Amino acid sequence: MKTHITIQQLLSDANEEQREQLKAWWKPRIGDLYYDSRFDFACVVGLIDELGNIRGQFVPLMSVGQMIWFTGKSLRPKIFKVTKNQIRYYKEKHNPPIKLTVNWWAISCRQTHTQHLVFCQQHLVDALWQATLNVLKN
Repeated sequence: MKTHITIQQLLSDANEEQREQLKAWWKPRIGDLYYDSRFDFACVVGLIDELGNIRGQFVPLMSVGQMIWFTGKSLRPKIFKVTKNQIRYYKEKHNPPIKLTVNWWAISCRQTHTQHLVFCQQHLVDALWQATLNVLKN
């Protein structure tokens, strides 16, 4: 199971401003992954004395838990594995219909009283990454 975004996702999906937002938000903890652009490499936070040195310097390769926490403040996402009944429900409720696939992960977020966002991907981490990017845009 995929548990973090990849370097490729970070670089291709998030623009420089969004990456700067993630740098500012991230409070490194031992075991977190981050991207070191100097070496084009993923690193793991290891030593306690490293924590202060890397804050604001590197972009986190966000985990499922970090993205749930990050998106939860503004989007209050509902996370579910898509079933046939949910496909029927979302097709009836949304115009144009939202593309959902059975057994994929979906993140449903209420932006306003009338607007819902739904992000659907095969992997939970990818659906959460789409929701995270949406938060970073606003």
